[in-house]
Amino acid sequence: MKKRIFLLLCLLCSFFMYGCKEKAKSPDTTRTETPNSTIQDLTTQSPDLLEAGLGDLKIYYDASWSFDESQSQDASLAFTKGEALIGITCSKETSYQHPLDMIRASQDIISTSEGYELLEESKKITVNNETWYECTYTFGTGEDKNTVIQRCYGKNYYAYSITYTALDSNYEDLKEEALKIMDSAIMAVPDNALAEEEAKKSLVGEYDAGTGGYVVLNADGTYYWYKDSSKDMNYVHYGTYGCDIQIASLNIAEGSGFYVCLFPEKYIIDGQENEMGSPKYDYGFSPKTDSPDDFEVLNITNLSSYIFKRVK
Repeated sequence: MKKRIFLLLCLLCSFFMYGCKEKAKSPDTTRTETPNSTIQDLTTQSPDLLEAGLGDLKIYYDASWSFDESQSQDASLAFTKGEALIGITCSKETSYQHPLDMIRASQDIISTSEGYELLEESKKITVNNETWYECTYTFGTGEDKNTVIQRCYGKNYYAYSITYTALDSNYEDLKEEALKIMDSAIMAVPDNALAEEEAKKSLVGEYDAGTGGYVVLNADGTYYWYKDSSKDMNYVHYGTYGCDIQIASLNIAEGSGFYVCLFPEKYIIDGQENEMGSPKYDYGFSPKTDSPDDFEVLNITNLSSYIFKRVK
């Protein structure tokens, strides 16, 4: 039963395209030599705490939880205690990741399972100075009814998920232990700074998109998408953006276009704040052959297109 559940959660939490940089294997059972302050506190309280890693993630657990090699694959780790399971998955995707988007995608699938019920809505949490999103839900029926705490983390192209899954009969008994393990997660995902800085040399500026609006991409990684060139803050969405010198999801190599991912923070219509439909939006920018300072822009998700004419 545990193996079937974990394989299902692996499918839900990540769509592996490249896998993580490290192959999952029997974890190192030594404590870290240079723990940060949070882990130092944990290791002081629990001298026998063990370390396990997957890609650029490390967690710390005690020997009452067993590393389950049979359920651990190239891009996943599994730890069990009785019928409870802690599963970790990772992947490198072809577009920038947002943990809320990851959780929503998995919920769209798991919500079709028999007995599914969302117990706690997705919320942003901080774990060792990194932002994760977390939700809690149940699925299954009768003796096979499970409760799951799912956490997701995303940074540029890298996606990570940690889940605690247990039968209802022992979910509460092991919940605090599981949360301590999940709370020990340390992330060291590399940034994409060099590619972003190179892309910004061509992208930073102001663009008139005609009926599509007026877009400002700033050098500090912030953006504003106004209704028009008046830059009226009563009609705008704004936030941060990431970018790259290639568009991996469209198989467009360096030199032929740019990738831009918008992460909206506010969406204002008629002076009132509204909800955006997604926590991120992916775009491909292709320089126009007759005017290389301008771009043909494609929304990669819904395939809507724009002409961005450079103003500044």
